[in-house]
Amino acid sequence: RDALPASRRARVAVPAGGVLLALAALVRPASLLALPLAALLLVGRRRAGLALLVVVAAAACVAPWTWRNVREHGRVVLVSAQGGVNFWIGNHPLAIGEGDLAANPQLKLANQALRARHPGLEAGQLEPVYYREALVWIAREPLAWLGLLARKAFYTVVPIGPSYRLHSPLYFWASVLPYALLLPLALLGARAAARGPAPPVALGLVVASAVATSLVFFPHERFRMPAIDPARVAMAGCWLGSRAGEERRPS
Repeated sequence: RDALPASRRARVAVPAGGVLLALAALVRPASLLALPLAALLLVGRRRAGLALLVVVAAAACVAPWTWRNVREHGRVVLVSAQGGVNFWIGNHPLAIGEGDLAANPQLKLANQALRARHPGLEAGQLEPVYYREALVWIAREPLAWLGLLARKAFYTVVPIGPSYRLHSPLYFWASVLPYALLLPLALLGARAAARGPAPPVALGLVVASAVATSLVFFPHERFRMPAIDPARVAMAGCWLGSRAGEERRPS
């Protein structure tokens, strides 16, 4: 590795990162938002050429699946046809700021009514309908949408929404207590890591992608657990490791 110039290593590592982001998006479509965030980060660092490499490498991996979706659905669907319904669930006048249809019976009834207004259309065919209805409401009620966005931001950070109470009380407390105990340590660790010689940029992008997914769609445990929870554990470990190192350091 050290035999290669830094610029050449970047030209190899950055496209590889784009490929990994694309593979993550194909496995978990919610990871798709990490790609534009990575590109924006590189552009902000005045590395527009590397940003273009990331996008091209990722697009080359996603393109075959997108082409399959075009043939299957008759329109451009980058990765998953579930984006429309999730966007509608998270941006609706009946939305409560957290949880899917299972956590909001009123919204579930509204979804059944919408599907009844479009008989014969499958879930994938309803995707543009979901997007259109959500965007119409956002344009008509921007202040209500901003209030909903604030609630989504709160529930992204504080996992106490209704979706956590659909299960047993043991599940709820097993979710909330470890989160609350580790969060302060994770914040301290993130602060220390950001000031260190090698800030965890990739880990930060994963967290930012999960947060962006929650704000664009809705906060939910299935978005938090694969991304924010491992990052929280890793950052808490960074802080505990730094403290242990300071204790062993001779005075």
